Amino acid sequence: MSRTLRKSKSSYFFDFIIIIAGITVSFIVNEWREGKKLETKKEQLLQDISKDLYADSLVLDKIITLYKTMARSHDSLLKYQRGTVDEDSLNIYLDHFTSYIPFNATANTYKRQAN
Repeated sequence: MSRTLRKSKSSYFFDFIIIIAGITVSFIVNEWREGKKLETKKEQLLQDISKDLYADSLVLDKIITLYKTMARSHDSLLKYQRGTVDEDSLNIYLDHFTSYIPFNATANTYKRQAN
């Protein structure tokens, strides 16, 4: 009987070690999986930010071109002397003088992350 009891104790000990090892391995695998998910999410976030920045750069390029046109109109107004500029051109120059174009950044990625 003592031999059976001894065998049982060692059997219980090995079962306990196997259970602990299984739990440890499951934690390691779960941690690895969560790390992969986080890495994938980070890559997607960087791609989305890159797309937003590209869209913003296109809009800014158009705004810069328009502001250059407006600056030329301002220069023409500064050089204006009575009778040297057509009335239609003068109206366009004055319209450019009073115009303002706001820049609204693309914030799609930020809005998704905020929610």
